[in-house]
Amino acid sequence: MPGLADIDFDPPRVRIESKAADPDISAAEATDFRSGARQG
Repeated sequence: MPGLADIDFDPPRVRIESKAADPDISAAEATDFRSGARQG
C-alpha cells in the first residue's frame, strides 16, 4: 500500500520476566488456584 513507509512505528520496549515457584504451595493447591476454585 502506498504511503505505509511514511508511518512512524516505535513501540515501547517490553520486559517479560518469570516468577519463582512458591515451594509452600502443594500441587493440588496450585491446580485449584489456576482453575479459579481457590477462595480466600
